[in-house]
Amino acid sequence: MLKRIYDLLPCREHRWTASDDSQSVLADERIFEYPRERTAMTVSNLPFSKVRHSQGLVFLSGELPFGEDGSFPEGIEAQTRLTLTRIAQTLEAESLSLDDVVSVTVYLTDRSNFAEFNRAYASFFTTNLPVRATVCAGLVVDALIEISVIAQQRA
Repeated sequence: MLKRIYDLLPCREHRWTASDDSQSVLADERIFEYPRERTAMTVSNLPFSKVRHSQGLVFLSGELPFGEDGSFPEGIEAQTRLTLTRIAQTLEAESLSLDDVVSVTVYLTDRSNFAEFNRAYASFFTTNLPVRATVCAGLVVDALIEISVIAQQRA
């Protein structure tokens, strides 16, 4: 089950941490708590942060549609929904929501998935639409999508 994620990432060292009521992810010397139903992983030798705060903005690293078992769901719609749900959970841990997102960058592996992706995406952003760039790109894992966002901190 966990081996699938290990096989996909270009690194050698992985560390999982868990407590009774939540799982913790260590990223850039910060601990982020997530509900137990969310799979959390620490990859200590990848040189990036999960979340960074700077000048009133919150930057989230690219999110992938990992399921609880470490696999990706079938199809672009399911992967889009899972990725945006994971982003919403990360934002919630920062006392933010998708309404606070001001910019989205989407990486699709196949341009023919755009229409189906866009329908799923539109159900998550209905007001305060963020700016968005969508590009076709190869990903380092076998997902169909990766999404990164920038959110505005609340006053």
